[in-house]
Amino acid sequence: MRISSLLIAGVSFACFVFAAEPPVKIKGVSPADLRALKFSLEEFTCSDGSKTIPFAQVNDDFCDCADGSDEPATPACKNGQMYCANRGFSSKVIPSSQVWDGICDCCDGSDESGGRARESSPCPNTCKAMAAEARKDQIQELETQREGLKVKEQYIQKAREEFAAKRTELDSLKVRLTTLQAEKSVAEETKKQAEAAESAARAQLEERRKAEEEAKRAANPEPPAEEAAKADESADKVEPAHIDDVHTEATDEVPRDDGLGSASDDVDDFDIDDEEDGSAPKDAPATAAASTPADDEELKPLVDAAKAAREAFDKINNEVSDVERNIKNIEELFESDFGADKEFYSLKGQCFSVNANEYTYELCPFDKSTQKPRSGANTLLGNWEQTDEWKSTHTKMTYSGGLRCWSGPDRSTKVTVACGRDNRVSDPEEPSRCEYTLKLFTPAACSKEHAMALELELETEEADH
Repeated sequence: MRISSLLIAGVSFACFVFAAEPPVKIKGVSPADLRALKFSLEEFTCSDGSKTIPFAQVNDDFCDCADGSDEPATPACKNGQMYCANRGFSSKVIPSSQVWDGICDCCDGSDESGGRARESSPCPNTCKAMAAEARKDQIQELETQREGLKVKEQYIQKAREEFAAKRTELDSLKVRLTTLQAEKSVAEETKKQAEAAESAARAQLEERRKAEEEAKRAANPEPPAEEAAKADESADKVEPAHIDDVHTEATDEVPRDDGLGSASDDVDDFDIDDEEDGSAPKDAPATAAASTPADDEELKPLVDAAKAAREAFDKINNEVSDVERNIKNIEELFESDFGADKEFYSLKGQCFSVNANEYTYELCPFDKSTQKPRSGANTLLGNWEQTDEWKSTHTKMTYSGGLRCWSGPDRSTKVTVACGRDNRVSDPEEPSRCEYTLKLFTPAACSKEHAMALELELETEEADH
């Protein structure tokens, strides 16, 4: 009884498996898609369910289904596509326009066999050779991953040590800043007091000078302005003849050879110009009091104190600025994305270049991208921009805001980051005007997960063979 039950269950399971298998294979359809289609040996239903046709019309080089599902191995349907099995290599899907076009797109040659292509030579099956070549590439890529991962571990360790040191430095700088800010406040108050004392002393000295000048003017009063004007008017009314008479009398009374000089000499000695231009005589006392050695000696201690206070304040203020700048730089460093384990941090501060045609392209990760001709100055191709794409994948770098092109956009650079045994840049291109691309190979981009996937793939291929 028990044996009979097992036999019945086994037969039922076998029938279920047989029923699930497609009744026949259709060229150009993948195994997964084949199981999803509704068809039998007599009829075929289009993938979109819009139409059912005789099975004989499948791959007959005439498009019956609007979605092209009835012609996967012919070019009859413009929107169709063909699945290439490529046994021994990687399967592939091509558009129907590439079927029977005389070009070998599938390594198994299935895209050029059958139908109208029979008149031409079928494509040779190159899948085995391509698989061998691909295996070589996989082995080489795995070796690159392994070697790069060794260097990457060094990068990660270096980043850990330097970031730990930066955190300690940041804590120390913040403590130092608090101390300096307190000292700055004291120095600023000292400076204000010293400058106020200097200003007060100068003001007092100026007041004393003014008082002394007033006292001098009071002791030696000048003629009132009205009397001086009347005296000038009287002098203007003297007749010229009288002057000649006086001159004659003086000439008669005083011999010319008595050694006292002539009257004309006396007139010449009087500076008429000084009176005409309104200026005071040369021996008149100055009206503006000048600084005296005694005044300077009195002010010197206060001037020196104010100067020393300013210098002390400037010095400590500069120290505060330096510490604040260092704190800002470290905090910005912590906000930068250098990868999950800071593996890309080792690239910061380095630059890598490559020559192409007449230019040298230089990339400084996390800083800038430049282009330099053989003779001439550097052209900025963009500054580092931390994008969401970089933060999510760490495979695409963006450098934007470079030198503006003539009647065009600002220059920019997109960088594809890939695993490499060492750091280098390659393949500079300008796919669009003023938009550049580069490839950066670095151990920092190597992946344990990718290395493990390659190992598994190679092991599976080896087992299959």
